[in-house]
Amino acid sequence: MPKRFRTGLTLLLLIAFSIPGLLRLTFITDILGILPAGVPEIEALQELRTHFAKAEQVVVLLKHEEEVFEQDATDLAEHLRKTLPKAQVETRSGPEKAPKAIAESLARLWMDADPQEVQRFTNNLSSQEALTQLLQDSRETIELSIDPQATTKAAYDPLGFLNHPALLTLQNNNLSFQSENGQYWLITIGNPDLVADYRLHSQWVEEIRAALDPWMKDGFSYRLTGGPVFSAELGKSMEKDMSGTVAMTCCLVAILFLLIQRNPIHLVFLTSIMALVFLITMGIAGWLFGTLNLVSVGFAAILLGLVIDYGVVIARESQAQESADETRRHLAPSILWAAFTTAAVFAVLILSSFQGVAQLGCLIAIGLGVGSVVCLWIMPWTTEKFPKKTAKSLTTPPFLKAHSSLCLLVLIVAACGCSFALKGLPKINFDLSMIEPETSEAAETLLSIQELFETWSIKNVSLLASGDSPQEIRKRLEATREDAHKMMEDGFLEGVELPLELIPNPEARLANHESWTSVAKKQDEILSVMKEQGFTERGRALTELILKEFAQGPTQLDAMTRVFYQPEGFFSGRVRLKEELSEESFDQVRALNREGVQVTGWDPLQFVLLPMVKSDFYLLSLPATVLLLLALGAVFRCWKDTLLTASILILVLLMINAMSSITGRSWNFLNGMSIPLIVGTGIDYSIHLIFSLRRNQGDLVKVWNGVGKAICFCGLSTAIGFGSLLFASNQLLQSMGLFCCSGVLLTMLMSLLIIPGIWSANQRGRQSSTQ
Repeated sequence: MPKRFRTGLTLLLLIAFSIPGLLRLTFITDILGILPAGVPEIEALQELRTHFAKAEQVVVLLKHEEEVFEQDATDLAEHLRKTLPKAQVETRSGPEKAPKAIAESLARLWMDADPQEVQRFTNNLSSQEALTQLLQDSRETIELSIDPQATTKAAYDPLGFLNHPALLTLQNNNLSFQSENGQYWLITIGNPDLVADYRLHSQWVEEIRAALDPWMKDGFSYRLTGGPVFSAELGKSMEKDMSGTVAMTCCLVAILFLLIQRNPIHLVFLTSIMALVFLITMGIAGWLFGTLNLVSVGFAAILLGLVIDYGVVIARESQAQESADETRRHLAPSILWAAFTTAAVFAVLILSSFQGVAQLGCLIAIGLGVGSVVCLWIMPWTTEKFPKKTAKSLTTPPFLKAHSSLCLLVLIVAACGCSFALKGLPKINFDLSMIEPETSEAAETLLSIQELFETWSIKNVSLLASGDSPQEIRKRLEATREDAHKMMEDGFLEGVELPLELIPNPEARLANHESWTSVAKKQDEILSVMKEQGFTERGRALTELILKEFAQGPTQLDAMTRVFYQPEGFFSGRVRLKEELSEESFDQVRALNREGVQVTGWDPLQFVLLPMVKSDFYLLSLPATVLLLLALGAVFRCWKDTLLTASILILVLLMINAMSSITGRSWNFLNGMSIPLIVGTGIDYSIHLIFSLRRNQGDLVKVWNGVGKAICFCGLSTAIGFGSLLFASNQLLQSMGLFCCSGVLLTMLMSLLIIPGIWSANQRGRQSSTQ
């Protein structure tokens, strides 16, 4: 088979392999998808969201300039139910929201209550005299009590079913849907049919807006938050970041290439190479991962900025009248070694505990391997068919002499030392808010709700308990509740919400069966006495519903219990701190952790993950350093060249850390990737320079007009790739872009200024000693 047909067939097979992989690739907007696996707090938060948090729920924060009345919220809810048939709209909580539901809950709670408590309660219903006395006491409360809450309770529940211990535990919790100042009202919109796809979330959010906008009257406004709103925002920002950064990188790099290389045909082929590399890498990602997370979307700009370097080096270093095979032979060592060493450094990131960083490192490593092979495959053929024009004159290289290079090294090290002495070492932190888009309606609305509504306060810390049976969960939580109450007595906690009485109790239900069956049989008698004592139909309604439930027996877990307990074996409670959570207070609240009981929540995650960020930061440096030295030794087979390259890398890392200290910018789990990138590009530039110096026998003019200018282009193009991330929609990618862009430019400058002069001086010294 002719060579060109083999080449075409290979190309078609690669495309046929890549397209299906690309088509199965999706984005995931779940923040937990980028965090470490196997962390108890993260696993507990995932379970909490799955079973209790109603992640599919959109929350509307309705505002009026003066006051939002209950009737306003009710009218809006009815409008939404008519406009959005799938929507499950709620505007308030409590028995007045759904009397039948609260009756089911109360019946189930009393059937599972402590048998002694049940006996005391049913004694008041056992005879007409006891029942009459109980009702008279309730009438007295209605007529004489100055407590409106007690009066209302006695009027709607004269028998006292609402005095169940679980409800008494919850009665001090503010579950109101209206803010204290009256200007805000919460409306929740659920959609159980919604699946985990940010495009569908975005569509659902737009449908909600389309339903809300026509209703808004004078003085009213609204904002949205909730899982689908966050998902829609993050998904759109991911698409924008990937398409925007790639487009910006391609355009700027193309302009730069034309300015340096001045060959439009080479640009066309290089652009095609980049598209092919991107397609193959994305195809492999689709087959390997199936999804890209919030962090991995930045890989495209990084990959394009790195891989284009290989094409430019080939274009600059190819010789006139040289065949494609000859070009491959004399450039393959520097190209393949550069790709291997850079890919190896990025591959170390696979060891990161953060899933997002590990995936990003893997993608770039794969892309570099693909890119180097494709560039060596296609670009030499391009330079053979369309050779570059020979320059009329060669420009003088800007390389420093060996003495000046050493002086510059000492000066930079001294300046970095002074910055560390004055400003201190750079800090390492972790803040989940950096992952959110810079402008986020969902985040801003959630913050407002946390400030306005006590139930949503950031002082709340969630507790998740799990077990194989309700009895096991209850037993585990009893000790935790006891510890929490001690903390409240000590003034550390402000409130505890662990209503264990809501957990089903089959043993108690069996013991209480006879008592409640007896009460159910007296249903008509009890209601008749209530009527005789002057209680209206409205005052008897809740009691009548509860007595019917006793007669029928609950067939499923009631709605109130499901707020705290799920039959899959989970219980969710919370504690409220006196002050906002801090690193010190989190250490104290973690004392509530026991076997099967875990403190969790979004705010606690930051204090859990910060030590892991620091550990990753240092732990990954060790294998990367060892791998780097081994790779440099294998590439150069000369300890002086290895030491020279390592010195450049150390110098640049010192400068980046000094910049971090001076500007006050902290390292995080993503911008820490600038370190392997700086190391990787530094190795590339050193390899290209030293191999070129060897090929040209130390002729600095030829080195500058060949590889030197190519490295200038490489540094600028890579910096453009990372610089495009400065326009990304979240701070995490922006910080990575800034650190990487600065690091690459510094690496390029230091490599060009220092390596040729010192290498040439070393070679002259070696030749003199040989002679």
